Amino acid sequence: MRLYLINHAHAVPRDQVTDTSKRPLSDKGRKDTVNFANFLKKTGETVDRILHVDTSWTLENAELLSKELGGVKFEATGYPLKSDDDATPFIDEMNSCSDNVALAGPSNICYQVVGKLLAGRTEPHVTAFANGVCVCLERKDDGAWIMQWMIRPEQL
Repeated sequence: MRLYLINHAHAVPRDQVTDTSKRPLSDKGRKDTVNFANFLKKTGETVDRILHVDTSWTLENAELLSKELGGVKFEATGYPLKSDDDATPFIDEMNSCSDNVALAGPSNICYQVVGKLLAGRTEPHVTAFANGVCVCLERKDDGAWIMQWMIRPEQL
């Protein structure tokens, strides 16, 4: 099972929209998402399901990634998973999941998940996230998680 933790793609800055709840991805964010999908296809990575944290920009990120990957199922998580939420429900789901899952979420959630799965802690951070950065984790047969790779948009 692989888990692709994506710090959501770059969105239009908050001060440039009148309603921050309807904030779209920026042109850079859309381009980075397409490039990331092309990277996944080129390297043979497979995603069975894409989750987002139910904000307009993570939904757009998930929709675009789904489209570029040929219609992979996408949906909001069934529990709160925004920046200040506890990622434990998501971690529990991933520990019992067999699908390859991508999550478009905020950096705070990505930090929590990576830290807990790799090191059993959330502080200090074990990786660096920025918009569009993806960390690929893999759960081994014994239940242990390892990091397979990490990539930044500018590397694509």
